[in-house]
Amino acid sequence: MIVTVHLTNSFLDKLCTINFNESEKIFLFIKELLEDKSIFFVGDKDFINELNKKYHKKNNFEKNLIFLSYIKQKSSWIDINIQNYKEVFKKKNLPIDLNLDKDFFVDKIDNYKKKINSVKFKFLKLHLLKGSLFYIYKEDELNSFKQNLLKATIVSDKIILWDQYIPDNLARINKFTKRIEKHLYFNDYCNTLKFLDNEIFSKINKKYFCEILTMNKLENDWNFKKSQNLFENIVSEYIKKIKNVKGVIHVKSMDDDNWDIKHSRLMLFKDHDNQLLAYCVVEQGMDFIKREKKNYYGKKFKKRIYTFTPGNVVNFDETLKDITQITNIYGKPFSNFA
Repeated sequence: MIVTVHLTNSFLDKLCTINFNESEKIFLFIKELLEDKSIFFVGDKDFINELNKKYHKKNNFEKNLIFLSYIKQKSSWIDINIQNYKEVFKKKNLPIDLNLDKDFFVDKIDNYKKKINSVKFKFLKLHLLKGSLFYIYKEDELNSFKQNLLKATIVSDKIILWDQYIPDNLARINKFTKRIEKHLYFNDYCNTLKFLDNEIFSKINKKYFCEILTMNKLENDWNFKKSQNLFENIVSEYIKKIKNVKGVIHVKSMDDDNWDIKHSRLMLFKDHDNQLLAYCVVEQGMDFIKREKKNYYGKKFKKRIYTFTPGNVVNFDETLKDITQITNIYGKPFSNFA
């Protein structure tokens, strides 16, 4: 997933003065960070301008300043341009994975790399344990999940949730009345959206968009059209659980040829240019927040594990291709705004 690296002013100043030729390992490490699109620098870009003014007349620092310009040009930047950065991080709800400061030394580089990789490639898990009345979540897992999701949301402008099984978990056709009604898992899907809204969307302090893509398998049942309006009411109620950002769910028409495009559930994060920044594969589905009492689930009250696997950059193009193909399928949108 996304990794945030704070380049403190003291670290940037140090880069300007260390011997470029004798510190090759340091500059190669920073170069790796520069080329990695999943790594976002956090720092004060205005301070880089000040460093240029401070050192530009000193010939022995010319290579350092050129390198500093490359750092400033990195597209994945979060510019804080303020001295009291701890206050900014708190205000922006921005989790920081790695701090680089004046105490940066060559012998720490291997540890830095391990820490970065542990964030980038770590599987996130949510264990739902059976409590006496409700499901119990492990607090450390839930906090780690929120921190990673929050980072990806802060650096992106749009989240796409793909789960083709949403309609037949929101609604079902009663086998006796032949009419559509809410499914057992309706509340779980709604509570998951409310969790995203309250714990993530409400904390990002900017315009954001949540798009949900799914496919309506229920329409294959010949009884579907008899109470289709009830299904649409259920879907509308679901998407309106999002209050803090604009949201839309596109319910795509069911077609056997399209059903197998992508069975994996996905969370994708895009920027304002519609470029994919990160994604993760979600197992088992978009209903990972379960708040109902034990008796509500009956025999289906059992231990559950949800896994969120970071997508590898080598799979970005194919994943985007699949999502684009799904997006182009005819369907009906339902939104939380007029």
